[in-house]
Amino acid sequence: GTAVAEIDEKTYVLLDQAIAEVQPGETILLRANVELEDDTGLQIIGKGTIESPITLDLNGFDITGANSKGGNTTGAKSGIIKLSASHVLLTDTSPREDKGAIINTSTSTGATSTVLVIDGSTLTIDGGLRIETKGSSNACALQTKGATVTVENAVIEGSGGYAIKQLSYEIGDLGPNEYV
Repeated sequence: GTAVAEIDEKTYVLLDQAIAEVQPGETILLRANVELEDDTGLQIIGKGTIESPITLDLNGFDITGANSKGGNTTGAKSGIIKLSASHVLLTDTSPREDKGAIINTSTSTGATSTVLVIDGSTLTIDGGLRIETKGSSNACALQTKGATVTVENAVIEGSGGYAIKQLSYEIGDLGPNEYV
């Protein structure tokens, strides 16, 4: 198959494999668009440290899927990307003007999310990428619970749902961003 990601020039056909192997301080660089199977998400669990987070660099590519599962607990299967007890920089270093995106294409009205950040995780979002949900009502693009999220440069789009749903802790400095 075609490599969809690399870490230090080692290539991976599945993004899950790269996530499983990434070490603190390393960068997962996307090399192609990634489309997840319906009702699945990428689980980033126990990765990185506060001093040495992992980096997920979209590099101008998209991660998409239709995950209609809800919830915000450790065992929840919700989110296109779920961070649990992880420390991550989510960015896009591509020189292209059209930056990568993480999109939950499910049109569910349930409590779905695109990026779910829980269990003491820290997430910094930068590089002008887009996080979007196509769901409505209780659906949200970015959901945090017991986590710290800092948005440096991103577009977080709620469509018919929430752009950001934050349950406890601090959301950090949102900076000059665009919330639609």
